[in-house]
Amino acid sequence: MEEKKGNRPLSDTDASAQASHIAIPSIDWLQFDFRGFLIKRPFYTWIEQTYSTRHFAKISEARLNGFPIFEVTSEPKSEILPKELNIIKLNNRECYWHNPVARLKEAGNNCNLSFHSVSRVDICIDFSTFARNYNPESFIKRFMQNKYTCKKKRQGSSNFDHGDNLTFHYLRLQAKRSNIGVYLYNKSHEMREVKKKNYIINKWKICGLDTSKDIWRLEFSIHNSKFDMINKNTKIHSPFEIDRIDDNYYLQNVIQVLIDNYFTFFQKTNSRARNCTKKVNLFNFKPTKQTIKFRDESRTTDRGDRIFLNKLQDLNNELRCIKRAEASDCKNIINYIKKTRQL
Repeated sequence: MEEKKGNRPLSDTDASAQASHIAIPSIDWLQFDFRGFLIKRPFYTWIEQTYSTRHFAKISEARLNGFPIFEVTSEPKSEILPKELNIIKLNNRECYWHNPVARLKEAGNNCNLSFHSVSRVDICIDFSTFARNYNPESFIKRFMQNKYTCKKKRQGSSNFDHGDNLTFHYLRLQAKRSNIGVYLYNKSHEMREVKKKNYIINKWKICGLDTSKDIWRLEFSIHNSKFDMINKNTKIHSPFEIDRIDDNYYLQNVIQVLIDNYFTFFQKTNSRARNCTKKVNLFNFKPTKQTIKFRDESRTTDRGDRIFLNKLQDLNNELRCIKRAEASDCKNIINYIKKTRQL
């Protein structure tokens, strides 16, 4: 197989510490919504899974030269979902090779499917410490002690080991019904506890991280990619473009904007005035002039809408054999709601 190419690291010099602070960007999860009817091309080896999901009847894994490349979930169980819907997830190992977005789209096209939208994409940066050798675990402890306040109000959770002292490994921050989840965690600890991934460790070494130390990860899990990055001065809107994250410099810029919007903290003081607070400088990136705004292209949906749709589907099934006209009207309502809310 083709040799993996390491991405160029984010690297800025910390003048006060006289040292280089390295933070390596990566794509860790890539999952797209494709439409069409899957054709299993013979140049892949297909492994049919013996289990299914709550919403899909089939899961198929495509392999090439013995290596898993991507996984397709297909054949939706509910009529609420389009019959031609397929969710394709790139294998995690493949995410660390060059141009994963282009390769996943090519894989879908090879199987007679058309790209529709992003289902989920996780982008991250890996580092041993924050700027000025600030330990991420110390940051989590101070945040949990209420010594820092987040730029935006969030809900969250943490993970720790309770021995002689509390050892923190993980911090999750996410607003209710947020399109973006934020996770800070000890990636080295996770791989020791769950699964060692040599392709990630090799990338760390290639990009200059000291793997004898624990490596931490700041990860942004994006479940809705329909957002704009807006310049605060010029008000110019630049839409997030999934194809461009294959370009490392664009990926760096998006990560910096996400950090500024979702992972910025201030030291807590007794004063309520924001200009009296001091920003916690975790990275050496230049201050970004962009903010994020999601596009409202369809009516919002919530759990109540989905419950309503399921009840309509049950009603449609009851009417199908006894009142064809009413059943047809019910189906038209279901299709209208699915279309207007992009379900």
